[in-house]
Amino acid sequence: MAKEAAILGVSILTLFVAGFAAYSIYDSNGVSSAEAVVKDYTGEFESIQTALGEVNQKLEDLESDTIKELQKIKVEIEEVKAKGFGNEVIDTSSPFSISLDKTTYPKSGVITVFAHNILPQKVMTIQLISNFDELITTVTARSDSTGKLDHIFQIPSFVPAGDYKIKATTSDGSSSLMFFKISNDIISKPTNPSVQGLSVILDNSVYNPGDMIKVTGFGEKSTSITAQITSPNNKVSTAHSSTSSDSTYTLIFILDKDAKVGNWKLKVTNGDHEETLSFTVKN
Repeated sequence: MAKEAAILGVSILTLFVAGFAAYSIYDSNGVSSAEAVVKDYTGEFESIQTALGEVNQKLEDLESDTIKELQKIKVEIEEVKAKGFGNEVIDTSSPFSISLDKTTYPKSGVITVFAHNILPQKVMTIQLISNFDELITTVTARSDSTGKLDHIFQIPSFVPAGDYKIKATTSDGSSSLMFFKISNDIISKPTNPSVQGLSVILDNSVYNPGDMIKVTGFGEKSTSITAQITSPNNKVSTAHSSTSSDSTYTLIFILDKDAKVGNWKLKVTNGDHEETLSFTVKN
């Protein structure tokens, strides 16, 4: 388009000069063509032709550079496609959702929660809820660098048989529900669970002063575990343990008889992993 505009402009200028030359042959004073002095415009025409040639060359150079740049971009895009971002494609076109490895679990069993269509390093809250919409316990998990999340969720031993649901909520507020059953079958603990990161399970979400708080979960096997509970007035209590050969651990806290009423925080650390939960103390 730029090239055509330049050619049009030069053509108009050429016509203008030619017209001016013709007009000069016979001016308004009535001088005859025989007597008129005709000016030689050969030099001007050659100058215009030279300028036009230079413009054409610059436009051709510009087109050549543009084509080269587009080809370079195309090659880079093809290279990115070939690499495939480490062969890990994160699908975020569909809504966030979860699935479970089973539909029925034994008492004190283990649920594996799979998350779908999430971004890398997203924090997710997983809640165990009764059929009457009562919150039983909460754990948190985080997706890995590829957006994958397979989290082991242990059913607390005090939960009876019945109908339940798992609710998972991401840090941006998206949530998903899955329904399942707990049977009267009993198992003590999973066999060689494939632990990823750290899981933290509270035996309850609401306590009274003087109650025992039982903290269980999974971590890296045969490593130290440290837990801290912090009261509303920032009083801190600490407990230490270690994971067993099957990656499980248990920590116990005893609340004071005069424990501060309100929202408390639990922080559990295992190596480089750290998880935080909240619970309530009321009279």
